[in-house]
Amino acid sequence: MNVDDLKGDLHALHNICRYNGRVSRHYSVAEHTAIGLECMVRDGVDEEFQKAFFVHDMPEASLGLGDILRPNKVDPTIAAYAAAKEDDYHRQLRKLLDYDAGKVTSDIVKYYDDLMAVAEIKTVAFIKADVPYNPKVHGYAARRINGANADTRPDLYSHLYRLFRVRP
Repeated sequence: MNVDDLKGDLHALHNICRYNGRVSRHYSVAEHTAIGLECMVRDGVDEEFQKAFFVHDMPEASLGLGDILRPNKVDPTIAAYAAAKEDDYHRQLRKLLDYDAGKVTSDIVKYYDDLMAVAEIKTVAFIKADVPYNPKVHGYAARRINGANADTRPDLYSHLYRLFRVRP
């Protein structure tokens, strides 16, 4: 893996729609990650966990799996295949980027992934779910999702440089 491969994966994340397209507008995996990172920065989360959040969905782009919905992640066949592929991907990516792969599955990364999911379900996702929405916790992310247009949507390239010093 090299920087061009990484940039290709980031480009793919900008094109992969969350919830397999069951959203009211094109809402990408990259946008999910970038807004989640903004939330982490606002909350003063350690940069090592931000790095882990940055890469947590990247295997979905590289492996051609698309956005894997949570109910499918518990299917033993899908889960075993995805886990093996993700482990291999993280082994390759760690040669290029400095991050602790163990933190990718940490409670902190999961917390912000869940925070984003709640905000997404309340704003753009066509998913029926009774989620515990709290404006103090989820409000910033929900406002960023709702207020984003083609000119203001966050991207991952600025975070790539900020966290890893890799030029976009």
